Amino acid sequence: PHTDRVEQLEAIASHCAELYPGVRLHIYDARISYSAPFLVFGHHRAALYLGQRYFVFPKGERVQALIRHFDELVRSASVTSDQAASWLEKLAGATSQLQPGENLKDDKRQF
Repeated sequence: PHTDRVEQLEAIASHCAELYPGVRLHIYDARISYSAPFLVFGHHRAALYLGQRYFVFPKGERVQALIRHFDELVRSASVTSDQAASWLEKLAGATSQLQPGENLKDDKRQF
């Protein structure tokens, strides 16, 4: 339901504001930049999520490739980490105004 989604968005926004800069959330447009989920652990290890399993790479060329990919995603972010909390608050507000069955997919408002 919308009320649950709004509460979730507000909680994430609150955590982003409270924990920034220690926690940084970069939001990118998946229509422009796509990425499978992955984790980078410094320069020593990276893990690529493959459904129900993680494929872990030890240090080396593959880890460096995932680090470069991460850097590209951060650079292409449409919402940077210092803007994330306010963007999520606006998204929560827009979501709270939706009627049952509506979604924001075709909404032309900018957040």
